[in-house]
Amino acid sequence: MQADALWTEDGGADYSFDTVLDSRSEVKEQGFLIWMSIAFRSLRFHPTPDPVWGVTLMRYIAGNDEGDYWPHVSSRISGRLNQEGTVSGFENVSPGRNLQFIPYASFRNFRAVDDRDPRQPRFNRINAQGKAGLDAKIVFHDSLVLDTTINPDFAQVESDEPQNTVNQRFEVFFPEKRPFFLENSNFFGDTNSGVFDRSRLLFTRRIAAPTFGSRLTGKQGPWNLGFCLPA
Repeated sequence: MQADALWTEDGGADYSFDTVLDSRSEVKEQGFLIWMSIAFRSLRFHPTPDPVWGVTLMRYIAGNDEGDYWPHVSSRISGRLNQEGTVSGFENVSPGRNLQFIPYASFRNFRAVDDRDPRQPRFNRINAQGKAGLDAKIVFHDSLVLDTTINPDFAQVESDEPQNTVNQRFEVFFPEKRPFFLENSNFFGDTNSGVFDRSRLLFTRRIAAPTFGSRLTGKQGPWNLGFCLPA
């Protein structure tokens, strides 16, 4: 099985993150071997001559409900990312230019039964309707990402799971699944933790059926930047 997610110390794993990666596994006499390949274009980082990356490897044994880490992650220390190991040897690496333009077009024409008169039901022809739009993603300086959309279509997005709202005194939370809002969504406090936090900067699920929108996210030095303009 293969999955990808964004990890934050306060929100845990956000599985709405979706990138391109390949993985393989093989069982040998000495044990098992795992190979993973992640394209540099799938990551957001600022190129430096000799960068040092952090890494933490975990193996989960379902039969024992056990998680093993390298390097050792102690439960006595708060956080995981501050206990990670380091990887070096990447020299002059850049994700390159990343431009994505995804247009779409749809057309429909259907007839519905007009049963306002039960004795004489008849088909009511609906005029043909067309719809078109464009999604675009542009990466600047390997660290800033501009997402834009015009008349977006979210018909392909997975539907929400039902939630029980009987005798519930807090706001219903649904995780964000629309592609336009997923890039660096943790910058706005919009994680997939399943708990609604009133202190979050922006809850994008309140934005319904936008006509157009633009969003700039990224990192400059020690600062995380996030701007969103849906309409």
